[in-house]
Amino acid sequence: MELIFPKIDGMLIADRIYHKPKKQDPLIPDIDIDHLYHIGYPSVIENKTELVLSTDLGDIKHNIPETVFGEAIRILFVSDLAGTTVDVKSRLFGKNLRKPIERDLKIEVVDF
Repeated sequence: MELIFPKIDGMLIADRIYHKPKKQDPLIPDIDIDHLYHIGYPSVIENKTELVLSTDLGDIKHNIPETVFGEAIRILFVSDLAGTTVDVKSRLFGKNLRKPIERDLKIEVVDF
């Protein structure tokens, strides 16, 4: 599964989930658990014109709803983009599909 976002000034998509900094005794070794924060978050690849978010869904059943990402995508829009719409393309790949299923999605940016 892929979501393809256009690169837009004022839109940021996190490439991973960042955890809160820890305040702990400097004499106690820090255990590296950063890899646990990536579980369920899509991989994010950036090229010149777009950001591609992808994940492997494994085997899915026909007409059964499926959660695509185990973690919500972290997207930030600056307030200048309020009132605009971002066009996103989705692609679903499958062994039994000759070509991917493609759909166009829209995100309406609102100011709150």
